[in-house]
Amino acid sequence: MTDQTRQWYHNKKRWKTGYLNPILVSQNAINPELDGKMQHANKTRKEIADLKKKLIAKKRSEVATYIYDCFMKWQDKEIIVCPYYLNQHWICFLLIPTNGWCQVLDSAYTDPDSYKDIVSVFNCAYVNYVRDGGIGSPKRKEKIATNNLRKVSIADTTLAGLPKVRQSTWIAL
Repeated sequence: MTDQTRQWYHNKKRWKTGYLNPILVSQNAINPELDGKMQHANKTRKEIADLKKKLIAKKRSEVATYIYDCFMKWQDKEIIVCPYYLNQHWICFLLIPTNGWCQVLDSAYTDPDSYKDIVSVFNCAYVNYVRDGGIGSPKRKEKIATNNLRKVSIADTTLAGLPKVRQSTWIAL
């Protein structure tokens, strides 16, 4: 093993961050649309609404299962990063499953109700993570607490470039 390979290995061992696939955790994956095939042409609006409801429940369950699997696989990670494309804008969720926190990094200060669907999927995965004995504090909450930093200006940043938590909104979901 060369020195460069050894250096890379030791650096990789220290990485404490996991990254969720943004394609698997996207707005289209959570809220899918029914295709316009002819098989739905002879159905009533109520039947189509029921089909759509079932499809959305199935897809959200698949996404929650993916996130749960990542939580269980990456129990040694401190933070799990989830990039999320919401209405032509990227939002970054920093998930900390060991204590049940979620930090929302959003440069457009989007209304928290606009991403409540993904937060409900996070909560579903987190509830199963806690139930199945995932590593974490015994005092952690049953649902993820979401913190959305708002109105953070350049003057409010620290020397490290990280925002201070002055005006933050905690959402207990």
